[in-house]
Amino acid sequence: MMKLLRPLLGLSVCLGAAPAAQAQANLVHGIGAAINLGRMAARGGATRQPGDKTVTTDTYRDVEFPMKRTPANKLSGEAGDQIGLLEGQLEQCHQALANAKAVICPEARLATIRAAQALVVRQCPGWNQKYYQQELDFYLAEDARRHAADAPVPAPAPK
Repeated sequence: MMKLLRPLLGLSVCLGAAPAAQAQANLVHGIGAAINLGRMAARGGATRQPGDKTVTTDTYRDVEFPMKRTPANKLSGEAGDQIGLLEGQLEQCHQALANAKAVICPEARLATIRAAQALVVRQCPGWNQKYYQQELDFYLAEDARRHAADAPVPAPAPK
């Protein structure tokens, strides 16, 4: 009888302790997850990608837009030349924002930007161009807004 009670007693102790042990493990994992989230927030957010360290934001007329600029020492080869050209052309657009009457992205500059984007895609297919495109889209939208503001208001139709 005693031989049967000992294993049953041991089993009941183990089964009784299992929920407490599981709760303690969940608590430990929850604390670890909270620490990792805090670390990610301190680094700039959970969505930051490795290449995003060179992205800043600017605001114009209460609209925020990204600007990716890569340090010259990080660019090399033909792809680096194209990335430098692309970023240089976007920087000229950025400088044109200061003049409220200027065209931000004239057709010739837009053509140069599009050609540089295509070459970067071919020469460096893994290069993230999302921020370049978002910046360009902002400049084109601002050009359109300026053009619409400069358009003459049509006269009312005679009655």
